Order: sequence, then C-alpha cells, then structure tokens
Amino acid sequence: MPDQKQWVFTRLVEDTDDIRQLIAYAIYKADKDDYAKQLVRRRLPEWQLPAYLERYHDSIAYSERQLDHYRDKAACIIDRLVLTVSQQVQMPVIAKLHH
Repeated sequence: MPDQKQWVFTRLVEDTDDIRQLIAYAIYKADKDDYAKQLVRRRLPEWQLPAYLERYHDSIAYSERQLDHYRDKAACIIDRLVLTVSQQVQMPVIAKLHH
C-alpha cells in the first residue's frame, strides 16, 4: 500500500498557535504563487498548471531539507521583527536618558 499523501501545511504547522510555523507556511505559499506566475509567464497551457503545482507541492512536502528551509526563513523573519521592535522601544528610552 502506498504511503499516505503528505501535505505541506500539516508538515509545517503542528500547532496553529505557533506563529513561526504559520509564517513558514505563508512563505511556502508565496513561493508556490511565484512559481505559478512563472509558469504562466512561460505560457504553459493552463490545463498543465495543476500537475506542475502538485509536483512543486510534493517536492516540498516530502523533503525534510526543504521544510527546514521554510522553518529557518520563518525564524529569521521573527528574529528581525523582534530586533526591530526592541530597537524602536529602546530609542525613546535612550533619548530620555540623554536629556
């Protein structure tokens, strides 16, 4: 019996309250959308798009390396956000100390 179909969402998002996991999935969806647009620009017949997109999906869903790539990108986005917010919070405090 063949293995059960893997879904990118269930591979990346184990906890729907985990923002990192949700961001990882959003990044995957943005990449998949970009890929679809590339296919259209290449004038691929519309009837062929679903097969190409399914192969794209499977290339991610069955690759732990690709899934880790999305997890890492999400972690970097969160790290940058935290750094930016902390800098913005610190700037007024530092300005008050200098006055």
